[in-house]
Amino acid sequence: MKKKSVIALLCMMALATGALAFSRQTRSALSGLTDTAKNIFSAPSQNTSTPTAATQRPTNAPASANEGEIAQFAVYRQLFRHFVFLKEKAAEKEQRGEDSSSLRSFYKRQAKLDDKQVLILDQVATETDDAVKKLDEKAKKITDKIRAKYPEGKLPKGEQPPPLPEELKVMQKQRTAIILHGRDRLRESLGEQEFQRFNEYVQHNIASRMKPINFNRPRPAFPSGLELNVGPRKHQDKVDK
Repeated sequence: MKKKSVIALLCMMALATGALAFSRQTRSALSGLTDTAKNIFSAPSQNTSTPTAATQRPTNAPASANEGEIAQFAVYRQLFRHFVFLKEKAAEKEQRGEDSSSLRSFYKRQAKLDDKQVLILDQVATETDDAVKKLDEKAKKITDKIRAKYPEGKLPKGEQPPPLPEELKVMQKQRTAIILHGRDRLRESLGEQEFQRFNEYVQHNIASRMKPINFNRPRPAFPSGLELNVGPRKHQDKVDK
C-alpha cells in the first residue's frame, strides 16, 4: 500500500507541474522590465518535481467566454508534459532495476485506453513535448540576453522598459500552434468518438486542477499610496519592511 501511495503521489505532483513550468523562467528573466514581456512567452522549467496548479493566458491571446477558463493549449501542454514526465521517471526506475509498470500504465488505467491508443498518445505526446522544448530553448536565449542587460531586473533611472521582441511574439504563436496540432493529431488518430471520451477525462482530471493567474493585476501600494504595476514582488516586500 505504501508503494502504491508513493506512485500515486508522484503522478499527482507531476500533473500539477506543467503550468508553472510554462511560465517560471521567462517571468524570472524579464521580472522588473514589463508585464507584457513577462506574460507573452514562457519557457519550461527544468524542475518538474515541484507541484503547482497554476497557468496563465498570454496577454495577446483572445479571452475565452469564461475568463476563469483555462486555455486548451495550456491544458494539452500539461497533458503531454506529464505523459513524458512519467516516461522519464519510469526509465529512471528501470535503470535502478525497479518495477516501472505503474508509471508506464498510468494513462492506460486512468483514461481507460487500449494498447493501440496508448501508443498513439505516447508518440504524439513525445513528439509535441520535444518540439515545444526546442522552441522554448530558443526563446530562453533571447530572454537571457534581455536579462543580461538589466542586472537583478532593475531598469536604470529614467529608462523605459524595452519593447517585447517581435520574435518572441511569433514564437509564442508557434508554441501554441504546436500544442494544438498535437491535440488535433490525437483527435484524428483516435477518432472523434474516442477522442471526445478522452478529452472529457483530460478536462475533468487536468484542466480542473489548473487555475488561471492574472499577472497584470496591480501590485500592493507603497506607503505613499503609489501602486507598483511593474517589478518583482520581492522589491515591494523590501519597501514594506
